Amino acid sequence: MDRLKRRVQQLQAEKDVEKDRLLQAQQQRSRLIRENKEMSARLQEMEKQCNELMMLKYGRLVDVEALHTMSGHKKLDKLKEEKLLLEADHAKELKRWKAKVEEARRALWEVTEQNTEVLRSTVHLMEQRKELQIKLSSRQKDMVKQQFQDGRRLEDQEDIQKLQELVQAQEQQAQALLKRIDLLSSKDGYVLPPEHTRLPPLPPAHDPQPSTRGRPFGGHEDRRGAD
Repeated sequence: MDRLKRRVQQLQAEKDVEKDRLLQAQQQRSRLIRENKEMSARLQEMEKQCNELMMLKYGRLVDVEALHTMSGHKKLDKLKEEKLLLEADHAKELKRWKAKVEEARRALWEVTEQNTEVLRSTVHLMEQRKELQIKLSSRQKDMVKQQFQDGRRLEDQEDIQKLQELVQAQEQQAQALLKRIDLLSSKDGYVLPPEHTRLPPLPPAHDPQPSTRGRPFGGHEDRRGAD
């Protein structure tokens, strides 16, 4: 029952709101009707004044709409001519911009290809550097063992120096390629891709047999001869 009472109260409130809206709508309708009558009377008065002015100026009544239409044809023709000129200018400008876009797209493709080539060269040099470092590490370990076997310390150190120079040259080439990549990433300038640089071959590994050019360490052969 309480819920039904609340619902009845809500319906009663909605009914009051609708009554207010209906009353406002009726008042607005009455106001619009009154304004419409006033506008009609004012329009008739203005038409009467207009007719009087036409009789004073032309001596007769003139079709004002036809007069405006005749004078409007010249303006319309002029506007059409201006429209054709603007369309021609726009077509010319559009063609010019299309050529620029195509040129920019071609330049972008070239730069992308150059950047890809630089990246490939960088990867190639990095792989060579890694290979050199591995060989250098292995060579150094082998030479530590061989220094006490074949007595060619001076020749081994020269090989180490050569390997270190190769690694340093490869490092410089990698740094140069990284600078080229940064330049391509930060600017739109034309940068030629570097050629694939082939590093010099590594010197051959030492023969484990004793060297005949150098003097042996420790005097092992002398002791054998003495024995």
